[in-house]
Amino acid sequence: MQALASSQCDRHVEILKITAVGTTAGPTTRRDIEDTGRRLTSFAKAMNLMFEFKVVMVSVISDVQDDMFDLDPREATAVYSEFYLRKLVGTGGPASDQMDKLMATIRAIGPRVMVVVEAEANHNSSNYARRFVDALFHYGALFDCIGECMVEPNDSGRVELESRVLAGWIRNIVAAEGEERKIRSVTMDVWRTLLARFGLGEAKMSALVLYQVGWVLGRFSCGRFCKVDINGKSIVIGWKGTPIVSISAWKFSRPRKQNGDDRN
Repeated sequence: MQALASSQCDRHVEILKITAVGTTAGPTTRRDIEDTGRRLTSFAKAMNLMFEFKVVMVSVISDVQDDMFDLDPREATAVYSEFYLRKLVGTGGPASDQMDKLMATIRAIGPRVMVVVEAEANHNSSNYARRFVDALFHYGALFDCIGECMVEPNDSGRVELESRVLAGWIRNIVAAEGEERKIRSVTMDVWRTLLARFGLGEAKMSALVLYQVGWVLGRFSCGRFCKVDINGKSIVIGWKGTPIVSISAWKFSRPRKQNGDDRN
């Protein structure tokens, strides 16, 4: 928001619209999402940025349809997915069907870009021992990162992150099988192959993006333990030598036509 509101932005932004999508079966409630919307609205107001926030709730993600969004052909659209697509990775069955339907809807929306943030790890192996070891190294590094960056053990945010979010992910990876195993993180190499099936090609990150990543990490003392690597055209951020998260941008080879040049 700060970048869009800045006078240094390449183009004047008339309005920023965000539509958050949630599932009724997920851990995040509509109220949680609306609370986030209120905080974003307050921040946008402080930045003097015109802002609009809406919520779309569905039973399962495959129920999302493009007509649920207020699409304007004069506006540029982007899709952002953080730690969600891994739930749709599978070897068939309902999860794969949901991925197919979701990607068809996203293609119909016709975004200029789709940004994906995922864990850079392999937690999709059918071999339990391999999956356990991969999870041990990945989450061991993640907990070490939390301990270094969130020093106060009783911090409410840290307690929530460790006991609710990460504990649930770990439990699902090592204790669930079949359709019950939802957390199926894969590496960037696998994402390239998987997303190519839907006509998505990897887009190169700009020098400005790389600069901003380094700048944000540099603001924190624990940032010295982080390493930013380039994997193909994407970014992988690691902690003390262990890859933690990937950030990638994707474009459809033939997206829905948009006339976004006259309005942003």
